Amino acid sequence: MKNKAKPQRSSEAEKNSQDRDPSASDLNQVEFHRHGLALVPDPADRKPGVTFFLKGNGNEPDLRICSCSTSRRETCPHILKLVKLYRALQQEYGGRSPQDAFRLSIWYRMATILANGCQETTGSVRLQFLDLESKRALRVLGSDGKEMLSYLSKFSDAIRFLERLGQVPKENAVPHRGALLEDLARMTLSHAEHIMGDRGVKTIRRVLEESF
Repeated sequence: MKNKAKPQRSSEAEKNSQDRDPSASDLNQVEFHRHGLALVPDPADRKPGVTFFLKGNGNEPDLRICSCSTSRRETCPHILKLVKLYRALQQEYGGRSPQDAFRLSIWYRMATILANGCQETTGSVRLQFLDLESKRALRVLGSDGKEMLSYLSKFSDAIRFLERLGQVPKENAVPHRGALLEDLARMTLSHAEHIMGDRGVKTIRRVLEESF
């Protein structure tokens, strides 16, 4: 699917977009990586698109990308929704971006500890599904066959976890969370990281981000 990428400034359509506050379901459609966000496509959307929002800095403007047919003519509803969700998250985090809020959280500290010395990635682990007294359990095994963690849930969060690992049916035509996160990881690389990547070298930050 070909993306149309171009910087876009605020428009009247954006200012007059959906007035209601984002719901928990709306926020659940968002995935973020560094300064980039992606909107998980809605399977029921009649005019779907793969949508990204990259927050600019002092030297570069915000970048808004959507592959839907509407975005070829004007700012589409997907972009409007994603920008609004970014602002809602920023407000929830006291003015911080999702990236900054995450790096200040206990979850980031836990991730750095767990990733220390870990050679596993989402592509190297394998999954086992168990049924313990009618409760769904997911076991993650490392490449050596040893258990790394158990995830006990029968709700939507388990599906979200599986999608982030890229564990979806191959015939699924809708881009899943794992694919969107891979795109965001590529799109948010710095110029120096691109050069290092071409030489087969990764920064410590990239190694941490790619570890399971």
